Amino acid sequence: MWKSENDETITAMATTTNNNYDHILDILHNHYRHHDANPGYSGPSVVMPCASDLEYAGVMFEEGNKVEFCKPQGPFHRAQFKIPTLDLYDSVEPFLGNLIAYEQCCHGVPRYFTSYAVLMDTLTNTPKDVQVLEKAGIIRNYLGASEDSSNLFNNLCKGIVLGEFYFTKTTIAAADYNKRCCHDAMAHLRSRYFTTPWTFIAFCVGFITFMCLWFKQSSGSLWVAAFAGVSDNVVGLMRRSQLQH
Repeated sequence: MWKSENDETITAMATTTNNNYDHILDILHNHYRHHDANPGYSGPSVVMPCASDLEYAGVMFEEGNKVEFCKPQGPFHRAQFKIPTLDLYDSVEPFLGNLIAYEQCCHGVPRYFTSYAVLMDTLTNTPKDVQVLEKAGIIRNYLGASEDSSNLFNNLCKGIVLGEFYFTKTTIAAADYNKRCCHDAMAHLRSRYFTTPWTFIAFCVGFITFMCLWFKQSSGSLWVAAFAGVSDNVVGLMRRSQLQH
């Protein structure tokens, strides 16, 4: 269902009688939550684009141990959006719904899963967005249609009070990256012409051919313009000479 960094300790935690845990949801919440995540502002401070828009802007979604956005390391590298893998079964919606309800009702409980649901709801506006995450291995959809997955996160976010948001830096970084127009152009070139060596060679040949034709046409246009200018001057002199006579 959900990969956790504490998978090896869940059995021991469940079988020991620890007075620090008041409810089974407390054990599950503490187990599956990433403890190195820190809350940011009260709610998302920017509107982050959906997954398909980010992919078009050059962002590469990858499976990761935690939610993070990594900027590209060079002009020919892509930004990386890492999110833990989620297996979507019929039991996922009540599982996450119970954890979110636990965060909403109990004072002082970190609202990590509420933040996660809001993040995923923002990324998956349409079935196309779900397919992007499925292709990256972030979502393993066992529900059937991709629309069911997008509706799942939308249903989880109905009527919640977010409060602290754990992925503020991630959403700001993704939104800022998407705003840069140069990334859109580079992303389109990479996805269309730089995926294989053959497409790159074809692109180079086509670009060189285009430049040669453009230079040839531009040179020809300059000669025509120069000839037209000289012709106009000659015609003007002839007319002036006829008027004088």
